Amino acid sequence: MKHFKFLLLAFCTLSLTVQGQQKNSPAKINASKIIRMSNSVIDLSNDAVQTISSYRSVVSTAEDNVTRLKSNPNQPAFFVNYKLYVPNQRKNTEYEQSSKLAPAFDEKAGLVSAMSSANADMAGMVKATEVLSNYFSNKEYQSDTDFSRYPALRDSVVSVIGRAYDSWRTASQLAAVAGDKAELLLLKDSRIAEFVIPMKTDLIALKAVLVKIGDQQSDLTLLSTDLETLKASVDKNKDISGKDIKKLSDLYYKEVYETFYRKCSQSVETSAKLVEILKGGEKDETRLSSFFNNARSTYSDAVDQYNTFVSQ
Repeated sequence: MKHFKFLLLAFCTLSLTVQGQQKNSPAKINASKIIRMSNSVIDLSNDAVQTISSYRSVVSTAEDNVTRLKSNPNQPAFFVNYKLYVPNQRKNTEYEQSSKLAPAFDEKAGLVSAMSSANADMAGMVKATEVLSNYFSNKEYQSDTDFSRYPALRDSVVSVIGRAYDSWRTASQLAAVAGDKAELLLLKDSRIAEFVIPMKTDLIALKAVLVKIGDQQSDLTLLSTDLETLKASVDKNKDISGKDIKKLSDLYYKEVYETFYRKCSQSVETSAKLVEILKGGEKDETRLSSFFNNARSTYSDAVDQYNTFVSQ
C-alpha cells in the first residue's frame, strides 16, 4: 500500500457556530481559540499535501530525463520545476496569530514544534529540488560520467519530501486531536447535544481508523476490531427515533442527520472490505487505492453533512 499517501482528512471547522449559540464562559472562549489554531494548521496541511504530491511528480520527471538522455544525450532535458511551493502569507499569518492567542493545551508544544519542522522541511525541499533542477537545466549531466552524481541528488530530494510529509502528518494529527477535544467541550451544552455529540464522536473514530489504514503500519486484526466497534456505534446512533426532533431548527436537519449516518456507514463498510482484502494478501495497488479513496471520500461527505447540521 505504498501509494496510500495520507496526510489529513477534512476537518470540521464550524464549531464556532455552535459556540456562538451559547453563553460564553472562559473555558468555551479558550476552546474556540484552540479550534481556531487547529483549523489554521489543518488549512496549511491540506495545502501542503498537494504541494508534496507535486514534488513527487518532479522526481518522476527527473527519472524520465535520465532514461531519455541515456538513450540519446543530444535531446533536450525536460525542465525540473522546483518553484512549485510558495508560502501562503495570509494562512501563515493566521496560524501565527491564532497560535499566540490560543491558551496552553496538551498538544500545543508538540504542535508548534511540528509546524516549525514542517516549514523548515518545505524550504529544504525547494532547495534540494533546485539543485536537482540545475543538474539538468545547466547541463551538468554532460560532464557527469554515466550520471554518477544523479542518484545522490535524487535521493536528497526524496529524503526531504519524506521528512516534510512526516512533519505535516504529525502537525495535522496533533491539531485534529486538540480541535476535536475543544469542539466536544463546546458541543456539551448545545441545545442539539443529543444529536451532535454522537455524530462528532463517530466522526473522530472513523477518522482514526482511516488514519491507521493510511499509515499502513497498523495491525489488521486490531483494525477489524476497531471497525466492528465503530459499526455498532454507528448502527446505534443513526436511529433518530428516540431523539427530540423538536430541538432541530427545521425538519430539514433530520434528513441531514440521516444522510450523515448513511455516509458514515458507507465509509465503515468500505474500510472493512479494504481491511479484509489486505488480510487476504491483496497486492494490486490500483484496487487498494480505489477502496481507500472511496472510504475517504464518503468520510468527507459525512464531514460536510456534519458541518451543515451544526450550523443550524
